[in-house]
Amino acid sequence: APVKQLIGAALKEHRRYFLTQDERSKFKFERNDKLVQGSHQKLVKAYQLLMAQYPRENAHNKQAFYDHLCALDFI
Repeated sequence: APVKQLIGAALKEHRRYFLTQDERSKFKFERNDKLVQGSHQKLVKAYQLLMAQYPRENAHNKQAFYDHLCALDFI
């Protein structure tokens, strides 16, 4: 449940970040924005929890944990 909550919170921060962009101007990605950094930190924490919870998981699945969370990450 903590992993799911972290991922959900990160996605909500993604949405809030995109909603703050001015629709009339060109999108400009701000790496240091607090929502971008916050979502990144939540996804890193989710990965750490998965690795701690499943230490004996095979390498393929561990890589899948990483790849899927990286796909969600802004940075």
